Amino acid sequence: MSAVPGLTAYLAGRPIADRAATVAIEAHAGQTRKADGAPFITHPLEVGLLLHVLGYDDDVVAAGILHDVVEKGGMTMESVAGAFGPRVAEMVEALTEDESISEYRVRKAAQRDQVARASDDAVLVFAADKVSKAREARLAGTARRLGADELVARREHYRESIAMIEARLPGHPFADELRFELATQTVVPDLAKLLRAGTGDVAPA
Repeated sequence: MSAVPGLTAYLAGRPIADRAATVAIEAHAGQTRKADGAPFITHPLEVGLLLHVLGYDDDVVAAGILHDVVEKGGMTMESVAGAFGPRVAEMVEALTEDESISEYRVRKAAQRDQVARASDDAVLVFAADKVSKAREARLAGTARRLGADELVARREHYRESIAMIEARLPGHPFADELRFELATQTVVPDLAKLLRAGTGDVAPA
């Protein structure tokens, strides 16, 4: 299923999430992460792993793995619902951004509002996604693959995300992990320099 079996080893005994990984690997074939040039599938698989480690059920882990297949993988919500059922589809739909909104901050605010109106399960997947993306931002910044303004704008989105996560899931460890990642950015020299230089004015991305 994967060129690197270790990426999916945690899916043993999780038939729904394992099937989701097969679908996501196909949907994201040929895509790479901006942070480090790795296959894009490493991101959704990490989101699934974060949810798996905390013991969430197979549908939630599957949704974590599938959360980008509509937005970035060309699948339809109908195909997700048909293959994985309404519960998984609801989570995926909640995390799918409105690509018709070109301005970064407006689009991210709309996504947060969308997730805030969705199920607790969707908030969990959103939180895991933000932890993974914040880790990627640290990689991208130190590798000079992320500009100063984009890093500042992402931090604003992550701070607002923490507030929403804590309002819905008080005391959840994902909020702590995300806060830790934001703090780490201020003490890594290359990232701290980017933060000082950044205004947060970013092109749509």
